Amino acid sequence: MAKYEGTYACGHDGVVNVIGKMRDRQRKIDYAFSHLCPQCAKKEREQQIVEENKNSEVLSKEYGFPELTGSEKQVAWANTIRLDFYNEFENNRTAQEMIENETVASFWLDLDRFNSKREFLTKYERTKKEKERRERIIDIDAVAPEDLQYKGVVEIVKKLDKICLFYLKNQDFIDLAKTKGYRWNEDDCCWYRRLNEETGKYPDRAAEIGHELLRNGYAICIHDAEITEKAITGDYEKERTRWIEYDSKNKVLALHWSGRNNEIYNASRKIINSRYNREKGCVEIPVAHYRSVNNFAKKFDFCYTEDALEAIEQYKKEQREMRRVKVDK
Repeated sequence: MAKYEGTYACGHDGVVNVIGKMRDRQRKIDYAFSHLCPQCAKKEREQQIVEENKNSEVLSKEYGFPELTGSEKQVAWANTIRLDFYNEFENNRTAQEMIENETVASFWLDLDRFNSKREFLTKYERTKKEKERRERIIDIDAVAPEDLQYKGVVEIVKKLDKICLFYLKNQDFIDLAKTKGYRWNEDDCCWYRRLNEETGKYPDRAAEIGHELLRNGYAICIHDAEITEKAITGDYEKERTRWIEYDSKNKVLALHWSGRNNEIYNASRKIINSRYNREKGCVEIPVAHYRSVNNFAKKFDFCYTEDALEAIEQYKKEQREMRRVKVDK
C-alpha cells in the first residue's frame, strides 16, 4: 500500500492509499481525486438526506399518511423510508394497512434494515394473520385470576419441540419468563423453552408456567381444557432439576442440579474417581462406579436419563460377558 498526495474535485488537498500493479496506480489515483474529499462528500450526502426528508414530509402530508411518533431525526428518516416503501408497493393491500396502522418511527427504521422489503412485507402479513387467529381463539379459551393485575393474555402453545409464550412487551413478564428458563425468539416473537427428556412433557410444563402466571396476576390461554384446569389447580408433575446424564465422549456419568447445594456437591465428590467439570458445571464419575452413583441418586432424589441407564446396562453386560480365567498360583 502506498500513499499519494493530490487535490480533490472540491479543491481540498488530501492523501489517498492505493494498492495494485504500478501500471494501474495512476489511473486509480486520478479516479480518487476526481471526486469530492471525504469531508465534502459526507456533507453533501447529509444535505441530500435533509432535502429528501423534507420532501418526504411534504409528500406524506399530501398523501394523507398518518403522523409518526419518535424523535425529530427518527421521524424525518422514517418518513423517507415509508414513502419509498409506498412507491414500491402502492397497490398492495397489506402495505396500505402498514402505512395506516404503523405510526411509530422505529417500526420503519427497522424495515430499512431488511435487505428485501418484500420479505418484510410477507413476514408482516403472516404475523398479522397469526395474531388475528390467536385473538379469536383466545377469546374462547382465556382464563384470568380473580386478582387480575396485567392487561392482555399470555398465550401458551407448543411448536415442535418448544413451549412458547406470546404476550405484550412487559418487563415484569420478561423477568418472570427468564427466571423460569425462557429465552426470546426473534423469528417467532415469543419467549420459549425447548422440551426434552429432562424438562418433561408439554402438558406439565404448560400447566406449570400457566399456574405461575395466574399466581402473579396474568390471564392465560392454553387451548386445552385439561391442561388449563391443571394450571388453575396446580395439579401437575413438577419439573425435575436433578439429573444424571451420560457423556459418551468421555464415557462418564454426569451429575448436575440447579442452584448451589454444598451438601449434594460434597456427597458427589466423595464418590471414587469423581471430578468437577467447571466448564459444564457438573460432577463426572466413571460408569464403573454406578453402584455408588445409585446410592447417591436415591439419597438426593436424582433421575437418570435414558442414555445414562443404557450406559450402565451396557457396562453390566460387558462385565458379565468378560472372559473369566483361572490363574495359576
